[in-house]
Amino acid sequence: MYLNKVLIKGRMGAIPERRFLPSGELVCNFSVATKRGKHIQWHKLVCYKNDAEVVLKLTPGDFVFIEAFLHTRELLSEEERKKGTKPKKLLEIIVESLHVVEKNHPTSQDSEEVNTESREQPENSVKPSSPRLPRFI
Repeated sequence: MYLNKVLIKGRMGAIPERRFLPSGELVCNFSVATKRGKHIQWHKLVCYKNDAEVVLKLTPGDFVFIEAFLHTRELLSEEERKKGTKPKKLLEIIVESLHVVEKNHPTSQDSEEVNTESREQPENSVKPSSPRLPRFI
């Protein structure tokens, strides 16, 4: 049995980058920060369609839970192809589902920095049909 699954629970970074595919499909690139001890790790993610619309409504600092998978894409320009250059590989995290755990409501004291600490509050899902978050999270 094979498994390609990524689970990320962290804070939204900057405002998502919005673009459209030639087919007209909405795509968003965004980042999420996770914290392990004192180390903060930034993850770059890609989402499509309905999840992309949800991501556009989020603000930096919102606490999210994401289920995703890894996808490798090869990048090669037409000029590089003619030269016979090896393609560059790009590892992307593709969002399958996204849940808002907590909206960021900055006060005057913490509006200057993004809060990266988890605060325990009820978990609210963006999609009404989506399941509740796993207990271990």
